[in-house]
Amino acid sequence: MGVGINFRLRAGVVAIVALAGLLAGGAVAAHAAGFDQAAGSPVSVSGATGAIALGDLNRDGNLDAVVADPTAGKVDLLLGDGRGGLTAAGSVATGGSKPSAVALADLDGDGTLDAAVTNETSHNVSLLLGNGAGGLAPAPKSPFLTDSARPVSIVTGDFNGDGRTDVAVANFSSADVSVLVSDGAGGLTLTGPPVETGGDHSGPLAAGDFNGDGKLDLAVGNGSGQISVLLGNGAGGLKGAAGSPFGLSPAAIGAGDFNGDGKLDVAVANKTGTISLLAGSGTGALTPFPPGSAPLAAGVAPSSMVVTDLDRDGNLDLAVANAGTGDLSVLSGNGAAGFTPAVGTPVSTGGSSPSSLAAGDMNGDGKLDLVAVNAASASVSVLLNDVALPLASFASFPASPIAGQQVTFVYSSAGAISAIDWDLNGDGVYDDAHGPSASRAFPAPGVYQVGLRVTDVDGLVSSSRRTIAVVSAAGPPGAAAPVGLRLISPFPIVRISGKTSIRGAHITRLEVLAPSGAKVTVSCDGRGCPFRKWRKAANGRTLSVKPLRGRFLPVGVTLEVRVYKEGQIGKYTRIRIHGLRPPTRKDLCLAPGSSAASRCPAA
Repeated sequence: MGVGINFRLRAGVVAIVALAGLLAGGAVAAHAAGFDQAAGSPVSVSGATGAIALGDLNRDGNLDAVVADPTAGKVDLLLGDGRGGLTAAGSVATGGSKPSAVALADLDGDGTLDAAVTNETSHNVSLLLGNGAGGLAPAPKSPFLTDSARPVSIVTGDFNGDGRTDVAVANFSSADVSVLVSDGAGGLTLTGPPVETGGDHSGPLAAGDFNGDGKLDLAVGNGSGQISVLLGNGAGGLKGAAGSPFGLSPAAIGAGDFNGDGKLDVAVANKTGTISLLAGSGTGALTPFPPGSAPLAAGVAPSSMVVTDLDRDGNLDLAVANAGTGDLSVLSGNGAAGFTPAVGTPVSTGGSSPSSLAAGDMNGDGKLDLVAVNAASASVSVLLNDVALPLASFASFPASPIAGQQVTFVYSSAGAISAIDWDLNGDGVYDDAHGPSASRAFPAPGVYQVGLRVTDVDGLVSSSRRTIAVVSAAGPPGAAAPVGLRLISPFPIVRISGKTSIRGAHITRLEVLAPSGAKVTVSCDGRGCPFRKWRKAANGRTLSVKPLRGRFLPVGVTLEVRVYKEGQIGKYTRIRIHGLRPPTRKDLCLAPGSSAASRCPAA
């Protein structure tokens, strides 16, 4: 009943798309998204040329940006309008000198985003607490010492398994990593002495579970030309993996499962203008793959990298900021460790010397956009993703079939489609018929599921499902539903998307598609919920639960979606957030006048 959840977990590190009906295909052509400048982009900023982080600072459902300003010892705040626009909203002093990297996370457990900032020349980390209205202010004891020299990069995650978000920083001059654990109230404490990386001049940093033990590890790029893997012990400690460090020339790194084997791999943007892939062994070791293959091409002087699914095909893609050429290289992944330049790459930022890159849905269309800081031109560019999925839409005739009657299903969309596949028996496998139309008879009264999957000429895949209510010649099926009762039609669809981490899930969107006249209620239960109950009248179009857009929901939070319509059988969906794995989902029905979920009418 309705559409199921499909969160794709990439070892809890990078964005994973969870859209109703989005299925991962096999190897695909070079079809990754094109990007267009948002209106008003690039946006000028006052000297802010450091790293950028995206998140919903004022809880309006739109992504905002925080940009480090190394020259003025501050971070600049830019608020998003939900259409791709950014507006300057002031700045906050970090209390340190030369802020270089920034990360956004809920570091004090109040449900609002905070900022952790590395101060390179004062050798400390600032914690700026969010007020939920777009403002940041230093925590009482901020900044916090790293016991090391020149922190230049930062990641967040639960390094000691207490359910709170901690901080790890790579220190350039001392070639080590400091882990600072959170007390849940705005304080950070070193877990012990910094851990040496085994290389020199440590810089880019990525977090993930590299040995599959459920504990957060780190990959660190060193200026001496290696990647170090530091394995976490779950108590805030780190130690080098066997064989670490591994040789390359990293300027930026990113982590993800590039070949679909469930093990975390690493992509490295090299100072030489190339991209190398290192396959994870599941033990913390990294090896080049494919063996003997030439590196991929980027631009001149890569500076930053994003690993995420930009074209919504279920496979991870790469985006690299090239400071030397003032553009972005976008490479489309095929899910088998193969990458090809996307159509339209390289992508101009409209500024000079892009130094930092981030991905997020800046205009609320469900597609990940790219946001770049242009160091030389002191600006921020918003590049909107214009990838288009095929539309899996179909009609059925007759609209109210009776048992034994032949029902015809017809694909009703347009586009350059290479394959149309049908699931007529509700088993989730699209192998019952192929082509623009299909038909079958349903032998008995009841409720049946029919699905359609379409694949376009570029390999992009989309699907949809529909509930078919079949009645007997004498009237509604008495065993399946009380006489006179019927399902809401078309039956509501609930979609959720986001990205996972050890601590929970960052929700990109929760949407409900229900017919006009229906009432939608969403309940949120658990620590970190932005609301307890949200209500809206359906209008036949997709409703977005805006308070959840861009929100982080901790492990254990439960969402319940109820869709009612007077005198009809409604829909109930329960979604529970987990760590290190996709949320679980259960779909049931609601008897008229009841808020208690029950089994749906069966065939």
